[in-house]
Amino acid sequence: MGVILVVLMLSYSFLVILLPYIVGIILSAIIIFLIKRKIVIEERKYRKIKNVVIVIWVGIFFISSPLWFNYISARPDDTYIEMKKMNDNKSLIGLSKEQIEELLGEKTDKDGDVYFYSAGTITNHITGGHRKFYIFEVYFDENDIVKSTSIRESP
Repeated sequence: MGVILVVLMLSYSFLVILLPYIVGIILSAIIIFLIKRKIVIEERKYRKIKNVVIVIWVGIFFISSPLWFNYISARPDDTYIEMKKMNDNKSLIGLSKEQIEELLGEKTDKDGDVYFYSAGTITNHITGGHRKFYIFEVYFDENDIVKSTSIRESP
């Protein structure tokens, strides 16, 4: 089930990224078909219109390629993957402070009933290794039991 969900999420992400290309292909085919079919034009004008369509395509490619490269180049480290799993599965909810410290080690910081841990990084290799750092937050209730967790980008 988990594998199917990951495949669906990836395919949805690819669909979102490829959407401008899909729309562009459909529109280009319709435009070229209508021009060739309905309007009798001379060969020179047809080539000119075809060249405009090609220029539009190149523009779409250059506009959307940074999004594509950012998507395929972002790589989380092992710490981020594990922390994200724990957050998404809500597997820490119900544990005590002692169990959390035993499981996650020494906290990075503390603010009242919130413990902060380093949640790893996501590195974008296309942009020269630019890294985003993340923080894993563990929230405790009045009985020192975990009530929720969250993960966010470090400022």
